[in-house]
Amino acid sequence: MKLKQNLTIKDFYISPAYIAWEELERVLGKQRYKRFLKWMNGQTTVMQGVYQDDLDRWLKGLPVID
Repeated sequence: MKLKQNLTIKDFYISPAYIAWEELERVLGKQRYKRFLKWMNGQTTVMQGVYQDDLDRWLKGLPVID
C-alpha cells in the first residue's frame, strides 16, 4: 500500500472517543508511526488509542500541549 504524503485527521477512522493504535499504524506506516509515538511520549492516551486532538496537532506540526 502506498502511503499518502499529506495526511489530515479525515484520513483516519475515529471511534467516538479515540483513534485506535492499529488504525494509526495502518495509515501512518511504520516510520511515521514511530515518530508519532515519540511525539506522544508523556501524553494522556486511552488503552485502545489516542485522542483525535493529539493526532490532529501532530499532523499539523504543532507542539505538544497538556
